[in-house]
Amino acid sequence: MPTATVLALEDVTHRYAGGVRALDRVSLGLQPGEFVALVGPSGCGKSTVLSLLAGLTAPASGRVISAVRAPGELGMVFQDPTLMPWASVVANIALPLQLMHRASDEIASRVAEAVRQVGLDGFEESLPAELSGGMRMRVAIARALVTQPRLLLMDEPFAALDELTRERMNEQLLALWRRLGITCLFVTHSLYEAVFLATRVLVMAPRPGRVIAEVEVPAPYPRGDAWREDSAFAALRGELAARLRHAAGPEQAP
Repeated sequence: MPTATVLALEDVTHRYAGGVRALDRVSLGLQPGEFVALVGPSGCGKSTVLSLLAGLTAPASGRVISAVRAPGELGMVFQDPTLMPWASVVANIALPLQLMHRASDEIASRVAEAVRQVGLDGFEESLPAELSGGMRMRVAIARALVTQPRLLLMDEPFAALDELTRERMNEQLLALWRRLGITCLFVTHSLYEAVFLATRVLVMAPRPGRVIAEVEVPAPYPRGDAWREDSAFAALRGELAARLRHAAGPEQAP
């Protein structure tokens, strides 16, 4: 892989228990500062790709290549915020640093910074049940950012949110990404979301999953409603949809 690559899969095949092949010779790489979206039909292995990249799963064959070395250099956000319901916002955010046995004054400073980054000032002592869905997801993002990662992996984090909240979260995420200069891989079923967020979009085929297309998104940042309403936005979304229909084949295509 190129020397600048932060994280990559090289010719990776993966099988589930029972022998079902989830991924077939997948290769992809993430460059520093990129925002890459990964799209594909349900069951194509998008979450498996994230699990492999995060080191939570070992491939049956092929290689996972990572420039991430130190603890905390990789953050991960799931579809469910997975917060501790009995713990406050600051206690939930502090958890990764506590597990890393960081000093209490460093934890306090980093948690306060993460709270500011995601705009949760004034809610530090709130419990998850007292927060909206969007705010709970912001806590999850802050928890991933509190270790100051180089790389952020996100598995459909906004899928359960209503449309307007999801659009706001997309814009807030892009603002964070640009300000922090991190590399982000974002799994989503939404082609609208992918085209709005990403510098490039990787398209996966149905199981066994494989990357069948890479589509660059040349629109400049910052992005907002003007980009969503641009004809180029619609054209890119249409291109992605066509590639997915082609991959599905005539029997599965809508």
